[in-house]
Amino acid sequence: MKLHPKISILIYLLFSTWYLSAQYTQQNNTLELTEYLNAVEDQYQVRFNYDYDLLKNEIRPKSNIQGPIDQLLIDIEAEGVVAFRLIKTGFYKVKLLPKPAEVPEYKIICATVHSSKDDSLLEFATVSTSGQLHHSTTDESGYFKIEGSFYPSEEICIQYLGYESVYKPLSFFDYGHCPKINLNPGSNELEEILITDQLKRAPVSIGDHTRTTVDPAKLGELSINDEDALTMVQIMPGISSTDENSSKLQVRGGTPDQNLILWDQITIYQSGHFFGLLSAINPNYIDQIDIYKSGFDARFGSRVSSVLDMKSRDDITDKVSGNLSSNFLYTNAFLDIPIISDKLSISGSFRRSHTDLFNSITFANSFDQVFQTGTVVDEQRKIEENDLQEIVTLTPTLGFYDFNTQLKYKINDLHNIKVSILSSHDYMSFDKEKAWDNSTARDSIDLTNDGYSIQWKSQWSDTYHTELSLSNSSFKNHFSYEDDIDSDTLNYGDLYYNLIDQTNLKWHHQVTKAEHKLAYGYELERINTSSYADRTSDQRITIEDNTSAESMTNSVYIDYESIGDQKTVFKVGVRASYYNLTNEYFIEPRLSLLHKLNDRYALKANAGLYFQTFNQIERNNYLEVENFFWKLSDGSEDDRLIPIVKNSQFSGGMEYQGNDWVWSIEAFTKQLDNISSLTQDFSDTNNPYQLGNADIVGLEIWTHRRWNAHWSSILSYTLSEATLDFQFEEPYAAPYDARHQLSIANSYTLGQLQLSLQFNLRSGKPYSPEPTLAFEEVNGPDDGYYYLQLDNPYTLRTSIYHRLDLSASYTMTKAQHHGINTKLGIQLLNIMNRSNVLSRGYYVDYFDWPEISIGEAVRNGIKFTPNVFLKMNF
Repeated sequence: MKLHPKISILIYLLFSTWYLSAQYTQQNNTLELTEYLNAVEDQYQVRFNYDYDLLKNEIRPKSNIQGPIDQLLIDIEAEGVVAFRLIKTGFYKVKLLPKPAEVPEYKIICATVHSSKDDSLLEFATVSTSGQLHHSTTDESGYFKIEGSFYPSEEICIQYLGYESVYKPLSFFDYGHCPKINLNPGSNELEEILITDQLKRAPVSIGDHTRTTVDPAKLGELSINDEDALTMVQIMPGISSTDENSSKLQVRGGTPDQNLILWDQITIYQSGHFFGLLSAINPNYIDQIDIYKSGFDARFGSRVSSVLDMKSRDDITDKVSGNLSSNFLYTNAFLDIPIISDKLSISGSFRRSHTDLFNSITFANSFDQVFQTGTVVDEQRKIEENDLQEIVTLTPTLGFYDFNTQLKYKINDLHNIKVSILSSHDYMSFDKEKAWDNSTARDSIDLTNDGYSIQWKSQWSDTYHTELSLSNSSFKNHFSYEDDIDSDTLNYGDLYYNLIDQTNLKWHHQVTKAEHKLAYGYELERINTSSYADRTSDQRITIEDNTSAESMTNSVYIDYESIGDQKTVFKVGVRASYYNLTNEYFIEPRLSLLHKLNDRYALKANAGLYFQTFNQIERNNYLEVENFFWKLSDGSEDDRLIPIVKNSQFSGGMEYQGNDWVWSIEAFTKQLDNISSLTQDFSDTNNPYQLGNADIVGLEIWTHRRWNAHWSSILSYTLSEATLDFQFEEPYAAPYDARHQLSIANSYTLGQLQLSLQFNLRSGKPYSPEPTLAFEEVNGPDDGYYYLQLDNPYTLRTSIYHRLDLSASYTMTKAQHHGINTKLGIQLLNIMNRSNVLSRGYYVDYFDWPEISIGEAVRNGIKFTPNVFLKMNF
């Protein structure tokens, strides 16, 4: 088999790097501590602050640099040489611990803590020693006192939310009185709330009271699939996929198309491979995920439910690095190459399914889970019932690939440029070979999402920076049915495609001074979409045969945020837009508040108004996968077309952060107006697009706890109710509504062994009682179509859903001397082999033509499914 030139080059570079790394591996069994810390900085992209003269003579055993950074630092601290303290995200201070020869002394230390800004007393400031043996907090008069034994070289750390931390040597308190300690306000400490013990920091930061920031490297420890970002975020409350998809997320009762998914400013339309089972975003290019479920920044528009802003690393590597991973579904290769040290680097990643090479149990079970309805099941049923195995052959083919590349260039200390490119492709064909006339019929579907972005970031001064970005995203959904693919003249039974081309130009400015932050900017969004449908099988729902439209949305926005030492901080913003297709202006105000009760507890509230002009609407196809199309808003409610969707949203709750755990509780309400549906559930033949509203209320609870150095847990619970109001007499439960959703994730690490256990429980999904079969005449009693008429929609529910998954991995140390870190693991999905019903529905069954009946479509959850993976980092 001839390899593609790009793949050949990538394989050559991977193995060349492996060989070169082996040549430079150290041969001795010890190394200087400073050298080891430099290697940790390179691998994890963190920075250590220490006195070189104090550490230069310290020696430590040579060992693997592997596993989570928190666990690695704990292991180093256990050697009794140094201790680490988190200054801010990615920056650690290193403290040389007292030598065994030092004798502790009994002391009484005290002080009063003040704000350097106005000399006010700071209550509930945290006081701790470098050895973490003594802790205290200041009282209402800013005073603290600690009695106990101290080593002479210990430091005292004073911390307060919104202020820079202060470190004082023990000798500072040797003057027989309680000194005054001033803390300086910080400029950006509220960007995220951090746990004060840096080695117990949660993988999720409760952000600047509007967002949640996820560190995939840390959250991956708790997730069953640490290579799937969209699976990982479902550990969080209010985010789920009620049909076991990785990518088709419902966020606080919204639909998947109401989520704005960005990767390096590129809008992602095809977010899932294998028709939603796996994330289409390559894990090698996700460094941070900012999740906005309410109170979006004014810089974000065009969606009404949520924003998932995925970002890659901005730093430029100074050495060749990469990884190669494989499992029973796909293989993924990544390579990062410096071209000019600390100036220019290029990287690339290629991932491809290998399901066409061998049929694993993982793929077989995944295929069965996706294709439970539609032509695949119907044709298999016909063959079995009519004993046609000898004369009819069915051949399904399914696969995907994606490619990412980045070029990062540091012009100087003020300006950086990053170019990001992605290409994602999913394909499926289903051939039916008939022996009696030697012909072949084929159903096929192709999904393609390509995109690029150019980002120019400039730090003009300590207080002012700008970001200028140009991005493009193109998406194609192409379905066809060919009745005889071997004949000269193809007879299409059905043909449909939906094309999207979107371009965004964004210019963002941010000014930060003292206790104020101002962000403002401009965005131009152009969307060109076209659709073509030859016919819609034998169903009555049709769309225009050939339609196209182009929209232009011009938006300006401004956000003001108070920061610093105030008890109450707030963010207020507004986004103003003009949409050309409907000639409408709309204003989107946003407001967020955070009130600090003390250094651990805070109250928060968010409110906002959001609009969406681009909507995903379901459409039937024979395969019954990816059966949707995107359509621009083109009218008002009175035009019987698709108006702009509007969401009025409010949320409020409380947060807590402590030394060992964090938690959050938040209630929310959403009112969605002008949502559209194209479905046989409605009987209005004059207009296939039905308009309605949705009311959503809910409560979210989330907590993370690190029990000890080895065991960590996350628990999330969501109570919600999503109700739709279309043309029926009474509102009814949304088809995706799940009243109760509980997720518990645990991670246990012991040396090189890591175990992850995740349990999911939720209420059953609504479904309708059996409808009646109706006939609509077109040109007489013999010319028309059948459809289903619902009387009491979605009044029943499926049984309770629950699933237990397990993941285990082991990092092999023997490969370290080759410059490679190798991890071998196994994933066990649904280890209890629970038979879960995901959904129930109905369809017009033409199987026994000319007899017409009502068929029931039941979708079940995945069966017990194992998957084995291997990953090598170098």
